[in-house]
Amino acid sequence: MGEFHFYYPRRKLNSTLARHAFIARRLRAPALTETRVQRVSDTRDMLVLRTRSSEPGILYVPYVDAQGCFYFASTETLSCSSRPRPLYLELARGQLSRLFNRGAEWITRGFVPAAPLRLATRRAVRRFAILSAADRDAPNYDVRCADFFKSLCNLSQRINEQYLARVLMARETSRWVTRFGFSAPFGSPWSDLYDSVFEPRRNGRSRPKIDPVFQTINPDFCWSDIERADGDYDWFPFDAAMGNADIRDLTTTIGPLLRWGETPPQYAKRYEEPRVREHFKKYVAKLLERDGKRTKRWIVATNVETRVEGIPLEIRLALAAQTVFEIRRQNPKAKAFLGFDQPFGDSVRRGEQDMTPLELALRVARRKVFDGFYLEVNFGLSPNATFPRDPMELHRFFDRWNALGVPICLGLSCPSAPAPQAAERDASTVLSDQYKIFSAKRGRFGLSNDDSDLLTATPDEDAIEAQIWTEAAQRETIRRFIIAALSHRNVDEIIWTKFADAPAPDAYLTGDPDSQPNPFIRRRSLVDEINLDDDDEQGFELADDRNVLVDYNPRDRDRFPTSGLFDEKAKPKSTLHKLSALRRAYID
Repeated sequence: MGEFHFYYPRRKLNSTLARHAFIARRLRAPALTETRVQRVSDTRDMLVLRTRSSEPGILYVPYVDAQGCFYFASTETLSCSSRPRPLYLELARGQLSRLFNRGAEWITRGFVPAAPLRLATRRAVRRFAILSAADRDAPNYDVRCADFFKSLCNLSQRINEQYLARVLMARETSRWVTRFGFSAPFGSPWSDLYDSVFEPRRNGRSRPKIDPVFQTINPDFCWSDIERADGDYDWFPFDAAMGNADIRDLTTTIGPLLRWGETPPQYAKRYEEPRVREHFKKYVAKLLERDGKRTKRWIVATNVETRVEGIPLEIRLALAAQTVFEIRRQNPKAKAFLGFDQPFGDSVRRGEQDMTPLELALRVARRKVFDGFYLEVNFGLSPNATFPRDPMELHRFFDRWNALGVPICLGLSCPSAPAPQAAERDASTVLSDQYKIFSAKRGRFGLSNDDSDLLTATPDEDAIEAQIWTEAAQRETIRRFIIAALSHRNVDEIIWTKFADAPAPDAYLTGDPDSQPNPFIRRRSLVDEINLDDDDEQGFELADDRNVLVDYNPRDRDRFPTSGLFDEKAKPKSTLHKLSALRRAYID
């Protein structure tokens, strides 16, 4: 059992948001973490985190920087200790470490920051030394550390942007191809909304012109969409999706053919797991027999890193490998990708992975069965989402996957609100109005008149997500992630996994008792089964697992209801314009 204690100025971090903090260990993968926030004084709070192991760990804490980018800032490796540490001083130590480590690697590549930035870095080191030696009980010490960390993040981002500008400039003089695509719902007619990103609307209604963004389409379908009964295949929706792609000169990336955790066809639910696998193989063989020769990119499976009840990892990988062999038998030039739903390892913090995705990918890459990896990154604060990382840490993330020496296909989304908004409200203003609504109810929520910090004036979880995932935050978070991806040659495709938001708030409610997954592909969460201490102290909560479901459908089209490029009223979000600008700048 290990504990970590950090104190911080009470006004700088909302307790609701602080409960998402977690401890990471091997390869910076999150560990199962319990969190608690307690009051120390009128100006200081204490963040206490507890893990099963007493090994050293790295703290990750939510943070919004001056440009509105939301991510989890991190410390360096710290030993377990009940002695409190200043939170923002440790975050500053981690930021300085990443800045210098990354800077040393960049120098070997020929990049040297501008002289003013190098001078500012030396000044930051001196200031950090002063704060480390200062009286930590001084009245303004916590605020000074927080302000220093904020300025250090700004400096780090300026250096990062300068490096990225140099690297991306090289795209103009080299054959460096990265395609953009989007995932379209399967089984419904091609929407005019899709065509709006290819050409202006023809009905005369005004609409901001969006340059052509996408070159590929990813038809979103699963086994149960095709085979409704044993041996009864409905290929019409699939053929319609492929025809729509051909008409618009779009290439296709098919899959994932299987998401471990999804629901099989109704007829297969009564079978035992080995027989269900045989039926799945037969379905895949039929699909490849029809379309294997004209499709060049396949995602054979994803969620493969997640622990599945009753099915060992070896069987899941073997099933994916058999699918690859069948693909290559039909088309030797086709490329097959193995997918990971949580490439940063976020599922580890819920006890659902035996190893990190990167460790598993390293072992798989040695066998040279798969041509590349599909990494799905759906940002958010929900239990099944990915937590954004520090911009400097993104380079470490992509460098590690780049070291595998195979292409990477990215699946990507980001929420702009916690839930679909009411139809009568304007989506472009609802996010900014949200704060005003809660500000008008200060007496009810006990907020003071100077609650101007983004992370403090929020009464509950929904409100804090509405405050964080503004259009500006979504735009900046995604811009930094995509530019970091574009600076690495092995990222050859980026697919936006959700095109439009859920149309209504009740679109993602469940009520069908027959929709529960079959044990063949059932994922079991261990959160409810694991107690870090038999004598559990009152007040601890498992970080980010308030709504974890024992059974869930990972292909549910509404599991991230607000992560589309268009809102629920078919208005384009700022992220779509950002994608268009990125393509003009770095792709075209």
